[in-house]
Amino acid sequence: MHSLRVTACAALLVVTLLVFPIGAAGAVVSASPAPPSGSRVVTVTCVGVGDLRVVLSADAVPTPAIELPSGVSLLTAYQATDSRTSTTVSDTQRGDISCGQVPVRGVRFGALSKLPPPAGVVGTDRFDGAISISLVLEAPSLRAQAVPGAGIPFPFAAVLDSYLATRSGRVSVAVFDATTGVTYSYNAGTQYVTASIVKVAILGTLLSRAQDARRGLTSTERSLATRMIELSDNNAATALWNDVGQGPGVKAFMNRVGMPSTTPGTDGLWGLTTTNAPDQVRLVRTVAFPNAVLSDASRKYEESLMRAVTPSQKWGVTGGVPSTATVALKNGWLPRTGGWVVNSIGHVSGGTRDYAIAVLTSGDPTMSYGITTVEHVSGMSWVRLPHSGELQVVAVTSTGLWHTIRHPGGSWIPAGDVAAAAHITGTVLNVTAASSATGELLVVAVTSTGLWHTIRHPGGSWIPAGDVAAAAHITGTAQNVTAG
Repeated sequence: MHSLRVTACAALLVVTLLVFPIGAAGAVVSASPAPPSGSRVVTVTCVGVGDLRVVLSADAVPTPAIELPSGVSLLTAYQATDSRTSTTVSDTQRGDISCGQVPVRGVRFGALSKLPPPAGVVGTDRFDGAISISLVLEAPSLRAQAVPGAGIPFPFAAVLDSYLATRSGRVSVAVFDATTGVTYSYNAGTQYVTASIVKVAILGTLLSRAQDARRGLTSTERSLATRMIELSDNNAATALWNDVGQGPGVKAFMNRVGMPSTTPGTDGLWGLTTTNAPDQVRLVRTVAFPNAVLSDASRKYEESLMRAVTPSQKWGVTGGVPSTATVALKNGWLPRTGGWVVNSIGHVSGGTRDYAIAVLTSGDPTMSYGITTVEHVSGMSWVRLPHSGELQVVAVTSTGLWHTIRHPGGSWIPAGDVAAAAHITGTVLNVTAASSATGELLVVAVTSTGLWHTIRHPGGSWIPAGDVAAAAHITGTAQNVTAG
């Protein structure tokens, strides 16, 4: 077999035509030239996901030279002219990810399509033209089983549900809050194609291997790493992916990190790595916080590149985060016929906040639509995650039942009327309150009408008060209350 490369030179993959004969010896009709025997392997660049090797022959449709990742299949289309009749035949179907066109000459119709040939085409006819190659991705599946490291539901899950119900596509979120040590997740079981966020793992693999060899990165490796992270350069990613041993090399690093739900793409297809949000948060934690996998020098180097991404790519988990905070991030985006993949992972720190976050989406109508979803969810996380060091106060006064919060910096939020927000009736006589590990405030109040219980979610909403005496069969007039 002979190997050729077809490269992309634009976002909508423009392929430089490489005219070469391919096929097997056989009968020739009219002026069709007899093609040489054998088959060829060409390497094509699939937009946003890496390189794919394809086997071409004169009598069979192109096939991948390697086993494709689970849920990924090869789709071909063609436009070619019959050398005997000068008739043009075509099939314009396209998959999710374009891998460009490969010119062909002197091939039988069976090399263009598995379907029966159109009327007028005979078995010995030969065709000249081009075959378009693309990849089809199955929709991600929601796994029913427990997901390792998923943590607990977000304290603002109801608000998140309400927002995402208005949005198209699929969304998963995970956050590790370093101030509390708690991991939160939403739709943890859904699998996504990583697109370019896998570049964080590629660099992590390179750094880990350099550590094991007790060496620093070479100037070439540093140049490639900078281009790959700061500019999201796909050629640099392909070079480093190959350098670290492609999928098996990256998987070894992921095993050390603890990413059991992530499967690297096969061969040169780094962007078709599949993952979930909890695994991506563990990856970001390995870059953001001290650990046994990456040295402080290695992880600080990688995070410095993630903080320096080009301004046009500083969207995503920066959404809703004040400019005074520090964000180290990597985004990934991939156009698909079934909707865009738009992902963002990063480390956000500032004030009392310090967390690793991953927001993964698919099925977005446009890239900008997906960015809007990711940034709104990011803003929710910044605002609604429990604050370490906050003081919540519930007070009974002659005018009612009030709630306020003192932030660690010393500022107080304006007091809110708990009785009005939670629909508590009667004159408040006594109250007790306690905070949960997830940032909820549980309040039990004695009023002239009974014993009431309500909960304040971290986002600020109160659930309607419930009658504790009725629910728990407490008799008599309540006069005092304690809870813990």
